Order: sequence, then structure tokens, then C-alpha cells
Amino acid sequence: MPGTFDDQTRQALLDAFGALHQNLQQAYWAATSIEAQDRIRGIEDLVYDTLTDLNRADIQSHDDALSQLINGLAQAKGKIDELQGQIDLIIHNLKVAGEVIEAIKTASTAAATALAQLQG
Repeated sequence: MPGTFDDQTRQALLDAFGALHQNLQQAYWAATSIEAQDRIRGIEDLVYDTLTDLNRADIQSHDDALSQLINGLAQAKGKIDELQGQIDLIIHNLKVAGEVIEAIKTASTAAATALAQLQG
């Protein structure tokens, strides 16, 4: 059975992934190619799915939903960490790239904290 995380961690995840989602929407339009836009959209969809799972009020009472959240969160963290290292190659607008990088760092840290609590 998966673990749980506290309300503060849940709220930090909601805030971080919400901000990341908004920044990825901006990054989509600033991307330098259609391939980069597709990649950003894919990660944006994954972040949105994670937000949807987090917004389920009773998630901690359902093992299957919580397991799905853990898997989605781990996948999202991996994709956003990968994107962080390549963002300057696909977005040339420094302001947008900087905002995306900050949002990625915050979301990645929040995801790592939540995963540690959930798996721990």
C-alpha cells in the first residue's frame, strides 16, 4: 500500500505544477520548432494529468488512484528534469526560458518531496 503525504506537500505540488503548466503554455508559443512545440505539449499534458490526479479530493483513500498519482508524478518529474537541461536549445526567448526553468525547479523539488513521502 502506498504512503500518504501531508496537506502542505499536496498544496506545494498543486502550486508548483500549476505554475509549471502556465509556463509551459507560454513556452509552447516561444518554441523554435514544431518538434519542440510537440515536446512541450506532451510534457504540458503530463503535468495537467498530474494536476487532475492531485485535485481529486479523496485521492488518499483509494490505493489505485494513489498508485496512479505516484507513477504519474515520477514520470512527470523525469520529463521536466530532462526538459530543464534542454530548454535553452528550444526556446530562445530568455525571459520565457528563465521562467520555465524556475517553474521546473520548483515543480521538481515539490515532486521529489511528495514522492519521498508517498514511497517512504
